[in-house]
Amino acid sequence: MKRLTLVLLGVLAGGVANAGPASYLELGYISGGKNGENGSGSEDGFEFAGSYAFNDRWYAGGAIGSYERPGDVDNDDININGGATWGMTERTDLITELGFWGGEQDTPGLDTDPTALEIKTGVSTAVTDQFSLFGTISLVFGDLDTPVDDDLRNFVWSAGGAYSFTPNFSVNLKIVEGSNGVNGQDDIVRIGGRWTF
Repeated sequence: MKRLTLVLLGVLAGGVANAGPASYLELGYISGGKNGENGSGSEDGFEFAGSYAFNDRWYAGGAIGSYERPGDVDNDDININGGATWGMTERTDLITELGFWGGEQDTPGLDTDPTALEIKTGVSTAVTDQFSLFGTISLVFGDLDTPVDDDLRNFVWSAGGAYSFTPNFSVNLKIVEGSNGVNGQDDIVRIGGRWTF
């Protein structure tokens, strides 16, 4: 038992080699909608994201995006985040992240400026040198900025995979379930092209 405790403490202290975070720029296309109730392709948008790795553990990044929904509803958002990766095995990392969301939602007759705080954790694993899988779950605390009770407490999860064509260029695909109350997205599919530097 004592030996197991020491091993676990070693993992938490970073004793296991990990891939660590990456510095990258990424352009993503988003399509979907709540349970597909509005039909295929009825909601879509784009997102430009990036991240900078300070070292083999810590990183900071963000994203800006725009998303259109039926009924002339437009969402523009910005995200700022930072976190760390923790080596679980030589190919698997635990991810911990804290993020802030701010946005603007334009609807006929009402414009709002929602905000949200997001606490995220997840796992990323390299199946091969070129293919990886990942999954995350987040707890979101939001303020929807509406005239009625507008506090949001919600879980958001995502899962997907990425394929590296070269050491610098990769494509990823993920699904996201749950709303953060800011970007207008719920039950979406996102495909992104990433340049790692």
